[in-house]
Amino acid sequence: MTFWPIACPDHCHCIHSSSGTIESTVNYVAALGADTIRGITDASPYTYALSGLSSVTAAVVSSAAMDGGNGGWPLLYGANPLTPTALSLAINEDQLNDAERNHTTEQVAYVVFEQIRDTPGVTIQPTGGSTDVGEGGPTDTYNVVLETEPTADVTINVSGDGQVTGAPVSLTFTAVNWETAQSVTVSAVDDDVAEGNHTGSISHTATSSDPAYDGISVAGVHANITDNDNAGVTISPSGGSTDVTEDGVTDDYTVVLTSKPTANVTITVGGDSQVSGSPTALTFTPIDWLTAQTVTVSAVDDDVDEGNHTGTLTHSAASGDGSYDGISISSVQANITDNDTAGVVIAISGGSTDVSEDGATDNYTVVLTSKPTANVTVVVSGKGQVTGAPTPLIFTAGNWDAAQVVTVSAVDDGSIEGNHTGELSHSVTSSDGN
Repeated sequence: MTFWPIACPDHCHCIHSSSGTIESTVNYVAALGADTIRGITDASPYTYALSGLSSVTAAVVSSAAMDGGNGGWPLLYGANPLTPTALSLAINEDQLNDAERNHTTEQVAYVVFEQIRDTPGVTIQPTGGSTDVGEGGPTDTYNVVLETEPTADVTINVSGDGQVTGAPVSLTFTAVNWETAQSVTVSAVDDDVAEGNHTGSISHTATSSDPAYDGISVAGVHANITDNDNAGVTISPSGGSTDVTEDGVTDDYTVVLTSKPTANVTITVGGDSQVSGSPTALTFTPIDWLTAQTVTVSAVDDDVDEGNHTGTLTHSAASGDGSYDGISISSVQANITDNDTAGVVIAISGGSTDVSEDGATDNYTVVLTSKPTANVTVVVSGKGQVTGAPTPLIFTAGNWDAAQVVTVSAVDDGSIEGNHTGELSHSVTSSDGN
């Protein structure tokens, strides 16, 4: 047992019964115990209760009295004779005969010392003053070290929050290495979610048989994270372009998200008067966001002579994930091969038109080959020998494919011409450029 000195060449201390502090480095408890301590063989040890100490460093004990001629001296006795709450003693006889190692009760004076420890603590030291990491790299480190020597091993547990991790996940400090800093490597969790630059936290807990360190508060580490994910929607036309025909040849393209959403994302596909897309809505979830979905593009067979032209499919997004709700999405332009040609078809009844100046008439029909974008007027004009009626003929977007009949009559001109021919001509006017 080590005894703490209470005097030195420069200082002398008088310790009174009670408690106190010596030069801010040692606490003590001193008292004259009760007349209850007996010999080693008398069912020892005997104890005095202590209070006011959190740890003990040393003790001094002394006999305070002697019962008759039965002298002896007190001993710290037992497997663990000195604790912060109890002083275990026995009286050892001043005789050599073991048979005399019993004793009547004695009083023992004692002083118990506690060395004042520095304030325990755990220091966290980020390298460079901050902790900066990125999804997919780079990593960063910080150091952990104890501020005082522990009386038992101290384990510091390292826990991430889902955004960052720390390795190793536990650090052990002993009475030998407590002042040697240990390093923790911080890594960002590469989570596929577009969060922008954000933060994560690492927390620490301490466990130890040293009560000063067990459960001691340890500061956390705040990490700045650079994200490597961007919310977006990728449109990929098959073959590099989208080509359809009004005769029914379709094409397709795929749609996929560029990052994992935090809620379902619905992409609505909208066509125009020239093309349509199917399906009209695509739903991506946090599970299938990386699986491309296909949209089939069809041309609208509209009967209008437009020549080879284009149509456009647009997209809009709705989601409970703010990064995807209303996000801008590219449109798809489809190249359309038309199957309509502007024209006027004249159909002769019976294969020929035969009339006479005596009044016999004949007819033919007139019809358009494609739907006009504006009214089409066909004027029928005779050239002196025949006439056609009615004239003009009006074709609209509503009746363009309904044939109209023109009745042909010969002009009875009183001239002897023999059987002869006449001609009807047609002129077309419209604001439809075709």
